[in-house]
Amino acid sequence: MARPVLLAEGVREMPLTAADLDIAEQFVLWALRTRLEGTSKLDQLDEGFRLAQDRAAGGAALAAFEPWFAVLATSCWRDLYLHRARCPCLSGDERTMLDLVATAQSGDEAGLDRIAAALVHPSAHESLRAASRRFAGALSRLGLQLPPRPGRSGRPASARLH
Repeated sequence: MARPVLLAEGVREMPLTAADLDIAEQFVLWALRTRLEGTSKLDQLDEGFRLAQDRAAGGAALAAFEPWFAVLATSCWRDLYLHRARCPCLSGDERTMLDLVATAQSGDEAGLDRIAAALVHPSAHESLRAASRRFAGALSRLGLQLPPRPGRSGRPASARLH
């Protein structure tokens, strides 16, 4: 069970879980976790992206997702902490990846650079920023806009074990 976080003046806030996320965030989290399970899940991903709107737009969004995922999978400067597909928890790294897409959708280039630096080696910063912009645009064309969240920092939060 997640422990509450103590905020100013003794107010407690529970950490975000997958259920607290907006539908666009849940979709990206589902895609990320599903793809992490391997290439055997590509058909499931294809169907999920195509169901998000229509076959053409969904296919284009999946085509933009794959390079984004590939940069994250091959260029991270440390192992990232992700939960399994059906886990209700949300890791700090998963939240950072959601922040990356939301920041790309907002057009905040400084924030995009800061988050990319938190995730990948310097040699991959531009690749991740470009892939994030393409993926964010494809999600927008599907009608999926990730909401801004307070405290988007570009720094991974500590992992919580359960």
